[in-house]
Amino acid sequence: QVLGKAADITSAYYESVATLPGEPPFILKYWIKGGNIRYEMDVEGEHMIYILNENEGKLFMYMPDEGFAMSIPVEPQISAVDEAQAMLQYQPVIVGSETYDGKECLVVEYTAAQEHIRWWIWADTGFPVKTEVTTSEGVIVTEYRNIDFSDIDDSMFELPEGVEIVSMPFSIPGT
Repeated sequence: QVLGKAADITSAYYESVATLPGEPPFILKYWIKGGNIRYEMDVEGEHMIYILNENEGKLFMYMPDEGFAMSIPVEPQISAVDEAQAMLQYQPVIVGSETYDGKECLVVEYTAAQEHIRWWIWADTGFPVKTEVTTSEGVIVTEYRNIDFSDIDDSMFELPEGVEIVSMPFSIPGT
């Protein structure tokens, strides 16, 4: 029932802070509304914005410092809401409840692709607030912070006027 609540989320902003073994935290900022997704990150000093606009059926990798965007063939994009819903196929087990970041959470575990996965699901919303994935290389921790379910303006899923768009003839793995 708790996971079903996430299906009612129509608009959300959140920050995803991922910590991989031996690496500094990696921060992504996400905006989702319907089938539209925007995420931003800094990679090697470059600010990058990815925009999936469902209405246009296009994924853009926009580099504002460079002043252009690349049109990338669309591949499925997964948000935290999608991931929480997808866990149902692995028969998750509720192992307890815990307060995390001031939110009452159900703690859920399951195994998929030889990885042990533990989620903290915000009981009021069905939205994840933390995951731990134990792999052969170590534990990957992702925290979802600054969660806001306010309506996001549609303009967040559009490129700024006048941005040059170049086509990319291939997909980038992981996008």
